Amino acid sequence: MSVDFNEGEVNISIKLESGAEYVHSFTLFHKIVPAECKYSVGTAKVELKLRKHTPGKWEALEGTGDAVVTASALNPEPSVIDEAMKPASKKVYSGSSKDWDAVESKLKKDEEDEKPEGEEALNKLFRDIYGRSDEDTRRAMNKSFQTSGGTVLSTNWKEVVEKDYEKDRTAPDGQEWKKWG
Repeated sequence: MSVDFNEGEVNISIKLESGAEYVHSFTLFHKIVPAECKYSVGTAKVELKLRKHTPGKWEALEGTGDAVVTASALNPEPSVIDEAMKPASKKVYSGSSKDWDAVESKLKKDEEDEKPEGEEALNKLFRDIYGRSDEDTRRAMNKSFQTSGGTVLSTNWKEVVEKDYEKDRTAPDGQEWKKWG
């Protein structure tokens, strides 16, 4: 395999297992520094690392070799610094043009619209009640559930504060309550 880096072009020649030769030439978007360019060969790919002659954003890899490059700001102006201090948007990730904010909001909406079934629906109902309630209601729910051994769940603190669920416990048919320890 051979890779030839020139200022505005990269030439690649790869000898295939069949004995044939694969040759490809790239006319680059803008000039590079050939002495600082490298390549590596993997099992499934050839990776080129090109050092740009002028730092900045290229519109594409290939082009005429003398295109105008949007120079990156090495000493940014105050307005550029202000923009950099803003929280990053989730709109674009590594070359993707997908609006990730929209994807995230759609997933949240789908989760809210999803209707749980069975025990999961009941647990969601209790979580919602507990999450939206005041301190007395939460206290009532905790005490009634814990002291009754999981058989009572009350939201009325005035009722729960006076009641002793441990004395009033009744075991399901065919079972009996036992104290451990």
